[in-house]
Amino acid sequence: MSIVSDNASNVRNCLNSLKVCLNIQPIRCMGHVLQLVVKNVIDLVEEGEKDSSSKFFFIARTLTKCRKIVTSFNHSSQLNDLLEESQTRQGVEKNHILHLIQDVKTRWHSTFLMAEQMLKLHSYVKDIFNSKQQYKDMRKYLLDEDEMVNLKETVNALLSFNQVSVLLSGDRYATCSLIIPSIKYLEKQLSKNKSETPPLIVILKSHLFESLQTYKDSYELENNSFLLCATFLDPNYKSFQFFEKYEKKKYLKIVKEFLSGFYLSKRVGEIIPIKKVTKESKKFKLSFEDEEDDSGSDSDKNVTLDLKKEISEYIRLSVHEQNVLEFWHQNQYVFPILYCISTMILCTPATSAPSERLFSDALNNLYAKRNRMTAECFQMLMFLYENLEFFNLV
Repeated sequence: MSIVSDNASNVRNCLNSLKVCLNIQPIRCMGHVLQLVVKNVIDLVEEGEKDSSSKFFFIARTLTKCRKIVTSFNHSSQLNDLLEESQTRQGVEKNHILHLIQDVKTRWHSTFLMAEQMLKLHSYVKDIFNSKQQYKDMRKYLLDEDEMVNLKETVNALLSFNQVSVLLSGDRYATCSLIIPSIKYLEKQLSKNKSETPPLIVILKSHLFESLQTYKDSYELENNSFLLCATFLDPNYKSFQFFEKYEKKKYLKIVKEFLSGFYLSKRVGEIIPIKKVTKESKKFKLSFEDEEDDSGSDSDKNVTLDLKKEISEYIRLSVHEQNVLEFWHQNQYVFPILYCISTMILCTPATSAPSERLFSDALNNLYAKRNRMTAECFQMLMFLYENLEFFNLV
């Protein structure tokens, strides 16, 4: 069993106690972790606005201008109407009309979203401010050509973090198996710099890389046996192709030890979807223990024997970009032990976003005029609401 939480110290202390008492695996919400990685660098960038000699002064000033523009639109319905009219005149359909986004420190990747939206709408904003005399004081906040270039490069530097955050926040597929691959993907993206990349953006990406490494090491994300096992149980990443050769061997050993310990400590045998081990299967003498080690009961040896056999066959199996849940459903009788373990591990979400969405949906469905609704009725209503896509309704 595992529990996903944010990084609040009181919550972490509670989960660490549960880990000791109940053997519960505490997992950090990767949405919060990635937000901290980016926020630390954004805070560093914003400090540069106070010093014109700072290497981040130019980016900080650009972001400040963006905030001024967004704030003016948020406080003026007239400006929003003009923005909608400008897009309509350009042939934008009503359901595709965009609005500026305000960044909020506590909202995941909101600075990226603000900058990305500003790139799309700046031309409309520029036309409004230049054509309307009452907004002449706002013209000083319009971005020049160099600022637009740097804003675009800043968005590109932050893009991968937003993509990974969205990917890990899904609730219709396994996400905990994507945590380690996502970290390695971010490292790769931050290490790549094209020859035409502005030096300022190279420095920004370098700071993002360092911030990512700090949190990765501090939270032991890459060495977490539970996350390594989840990654291994994803057939697309079971070969650990993003690690160096010496790391693959080390982490595969950790996974095998974790799987063996997990299997022997859980009542997995009671739900294996096959018949009990036959005499013929006991002929295979594969075990996690050394050959000289005769400790343990015969039943324990048979359990480890079969698990080792499944792991070996699973590693050798060739798989090409298959949905992890579909893979284990199709192979539950081929790898029965690994299948049972996968159902217990891969159900863990990578972020707290699914539960946050559930809270929001619950708030939308339970309000003052429904105060006499019973708990059972509300539970059934929420079940239907969350699973509506699986029902064939006329």
